[in-house]
Amino acid sequence: MRQPITTLDLFNGVKTLTGKDSAYAVGKYLQVDPDTAGNWAKGKATMGDQAAVKAAAALGLDPEYVLACMHLEREKNAELRKVWERIVLVTTRAAVLVLAVIAPPFFLG
Repeated sequence: MRQPITTLDLFNGVKTLTGKDSAYAVGKYLQVDPDTAGNWAKGKATMGDQAAVKAAAALGLDPEYVLACMHLEREKNAELRKVWERIVLVTTRAAVLVLAVIAPPFFLG
């Protein structure tokens, strides 16, 4: 299984997308308080579902996969972490399957 996406990965991706090196810009882009975005950057908080879906859309990532990764990152219970790890794996496979089905017509045309 590839490394799951983390809050910091999404934060850095949106930071790059905005072209500004600040938590304020990321917070504004994702419509959250800049202090919240600052806490993501410092590793003090994980991204909530709504912001994660916005970040996924902005970065062209599968929202189901991103949400599963965020839940995995937040989960402290070892048994539940294993469940989220399996969900991350399934959503990764589903995204690869979708690409395998829809991508070839674009490359063959």
